[in-house]
Amino acid sequence: MLQSVVCSRFRRKSGTPISDRLLAVLKELKEKPYSNNFVFVTETGRKIPERTALTKCKAAAAKAGIEKAKLHKFQSSFASHLVMAGVLIQDVSRLLGHHSISETEAAYAYLAPNRMKLQVNAICQVDIDDKRK
Repeated sequence: MLQSVVCSRFRRKSGTPISDRLLAVLKELKEKPYSNNFVFVTETGRKIPERTALTKCKAAAAKAGIEKAKLHKFQSSFASHLVMAGVLIQDVSRLLGHHSISETEAAYAYLAPNRMKLQVNAICQVDIDDKRK
């Protein structure tokens, strides 16, 4: 499913795919008595300021043993795991909202060194003698 979100960095809307699990959580949040358009809210339903959300995120990361936690670090980790899992760099670029695929390639292509070898080896699977007949 594509969910429309506002990118805080550029203040523009973009379609972002979300998992079924996340969608279920968001629907559950929407049923709360203080429901609004914000995910991170106080107990009374008021929007948590961005600085406060970041502070809480850093505290949770520190508790989990993650040092120097910044939101960009989580985005980078997300992208790295996608590339290492074999997701096409074009798709990772779109998920990150990069304006250019070269931006994504420069940052993450090194994480998929076996990808090129797999592609080259794919040609070895073709039986050339059978194709000549």
